Parts: sequence; structure tokens; C-alpha cells
Amino acid sequence: MPSPSPVAPDIGHQATSLKRQIIQTEINALDGGDIRVAAANLLSDEEKKDFDRFIKEQVMLTAAVKNAMDNATSKEMERKFFSD
Repeated sequence: MPSPSPVAPDIGHQATSLKRQIIQTEINALDGGDIRVAAANLLSDEEKKDFDRFIKEQVMLTAAVKNAMDNATSKEMERKFFSD
């Protein structure tokens, strides 16, 4: 998806804010907090409903890599999975 050039500063602020929220969620979970509570502000209402189903399923590394490769936005991104 092409982005406007230059990118608006607000997008950078949103990305930084999201990164902080993800890090805080990780800290809360590592400190023993319930991941559903820790991640609540990152999820939509629909995602919250499906959260228990999501965490019950085992994620296999091969499936995760295949999914990432299938959804790579460029051949360069896909190729990085096989680089040394």
C-alpha cells in the first residue's frame, strides 16, 4: 500500500504510542497480569470475544512462518525468511 510522501507526523506519533502500549502490555503480562486485561486496550470488542479461542490454539512455528510469507507485502520481505 503506497503511503503519501512525506508521511504526516501524526502517523509517527500513533506508531510510537502503539509501540508503548504493546510494551506496557508485555510488561504487565510478564509481571503476572492476566493477558486479557493487559491487552484489553489493544483489542477491538470483536477481538476480545475471540481472544480465549485464539490463545487456546497451539501456534506452530512452521504455520506462523508460512502465514507471514503468504502475507508478505513484497518479495523482499518474503526473501528475508530465508536469508542467513
